[in-house]
Amino acid sequence: VGLRDDSGSSIQVRFEAFGDGRQLYSRVFMLGQSEQINLDVTGVLRLRLVNTVTAHPELGSTAVWGSAHVIG
Repeated sequence: VGLRDDSGSSIQVRFEAFGDGRQLYSRVFMLGQSEQINLDVTGVLRLRLVNTVTAHPELGSTAVWGSAHVIG
């Protein structure tokens, strides 16, 4: 996960993942930061991926979940 390279330089975006309403992941990213994540979604019926701009929404950004996929 991370921000697209053409996002504003001061923007901050929180990435969150929820499984059946329970938070599985949460982290704030700025431009240039990224992370590969692996989440255990065993038994999860509903997976929700959320990204929220937490600073400087006027700069514009695109949050990227990369090649997200569920293996089961």
